[in-house]
Amino acid sequence: IEMSLIYDKQTYPSLQEYVKIGVQEAEKNKERLQFAHQIDGAILKTLDSLPVKTAVNKIVELYVSKQSGIMLSTGITVNPFNYPKLYESLVSCCNTLGISVPQVVVSPSMPGINAMATGTDDFSFIAISDMAQALLPEDQLKFIVGHECGHIALEHVVFHTIGQFIGSLGTLIPGIGPLLANVVSLPLNTWSRYSEISADRAGFLCCGGDLRVAQKALLRLSGGFSNTDEVDVNQYIEQSLQSLEDHKVGAVNEYFMNHPLIPKRLKALELFSRSEMFYRITNRPYLANDNLLNDNTLNDMVNEVIKVL
Repeated sequence: IEMSLIYDKQTYPSLQEYVKIGVQEAEKNKERLQFAHQIDGAILKTLDSLPVKTAVNKIVELYVSKQSGIMLSTGITVNPFNYPKLYESLVSCCNTLGISVPQVVVSPSMPGINAMATGTDDFSFIAISDMAQALLPEDQLKFIVGHECGHIALEHVVFHTIGQFIGSLGTLIPGIGPLLANVVSLPLNTWSRYSEISADRAGFLCCGGDLRVAQKALLRLSGGFSNTDEVDVNQYIEQSLQSLEDHKVGAVNEYFMNHPLIPKRLKALELFSRSEMFYRITNRPYLANDNLLNDNTLNDMVNEVIKVL
């Protein structure tokens, strides 16, 4: 147990060494995942401690099998032989975030330029629409893949999957279903919006911290076929946020959304790009007069952007 084992000219670590290596890797991964938004992490910790996760985990498995079985069966698996450049981006993202390479399929079942991560703690997979694979340039697709890998790395997928069928819990679990639905739905939409901010940061890190690439990729999610190269991102953000301020009655619909509006995500990502947190995580050098946002200021400014009304 305490000594290394040598077999067939290969050295295998002892149990103590193996545990030590595991602890070191866990600490490294913890450092890598410090980009998660503060509220995302706090709410997720609360959700994770509730009996809800255990109670619905089996239902999540059944739901994933039922809803995603066809997608997995008909989608083309991304591997070194199918979409090799996309596979290289996937492996790079997983290395950046410190996770194992998940199953990824390019699916004709998903509409538009889109992607999603779904599943359980034991099995998570990513689906990318065939349109996204065909239309997005390699660097922007890497941001999208990194975003979805971020959801897996930060253990978002179970609660995202629950969110997809939360309205059905009442009928799926007789007796306690309505109670579970109420317990989960109260924090779920708010947490989900902040979880997207965390995942955007993951995608940003995965595409090399290139803000223009990340923002163009986000614009394509809402712009579809439009030529986003002709869009002034800063002007778009300013105009959109001002419009939300001017039409607050319509903005109340945000309460029912599990994703922040694209201009808010663009602004939140721009704030992260000039934060001490980003430079600290990526080990990029910076000077004291660079006027980077400290962690508290970053959180406050992002919260102000993301808040609903």
